[in-house]
Amino acid sequence: MYRFLRLFAPLLCACGAFAQAPSITGFYTAALIDQSIGPGTPLIVLGNFTFPAAGRDYTITVGGVITGINVAASNLFITATVPPTVSPGDTTLVISHLGAASNALPIHVAPLAPEFSGRSYTAGSVNLVPTYGPYLPFTHATGSNAGKPVTPVSPAVAGEFIQSRVDGILTGREIEKGVPRAR
Repeated sequence: MYRFLRLFAPLLCACGAFAQAPSITGFYTAALIDQSIGPGTPLIVLGNFTFPAAGRDYTITVGGVITGINVAASNLFITATVPPTVSPGDTTLVISHLGAASNALPIHVAPLAPEFSGRSYTAGSVNLVPTYGPYLPFTHATGSNAGKPVTPVSPAVAGEFIQSRVDGILTGREIEKGVPRAR
């Protein structure tokens, strides 16, 4: 029996560590780095998380609505999106890992909190919070620069179509894509 415990005790302890509840200390939006959120807003959630872990091992709960997270980026932050069907108002944010729930963080969800996405970030190390690139919310929609950011070095020209993504406006129903008007 002693030999059995000596061989398998480290494994049992390791399995327990994987089911530890995360703790969250704060959040901000992924694009504007503020706390104005609405349904469908991408978030950076700060705290202590099990890493490495698959994103499917985590869920986000806002106002009782549960959905998956985007990326388990490091042991200090994850990326997630406010569920698009959440009701506006004062509520809580909870992150769960393999069913173990974090502390409930009080938040306010506005009916709409539109923001242009366009900020990239990297997690330089497991123990670092994200490092942000420049805020580039618009991209060229056509031509040889299609998909590349509109910048001072690569500006949009008169008559060119540009595109962007707006978050924080989802209401749980499909939003019809805009169609350019004929000229």
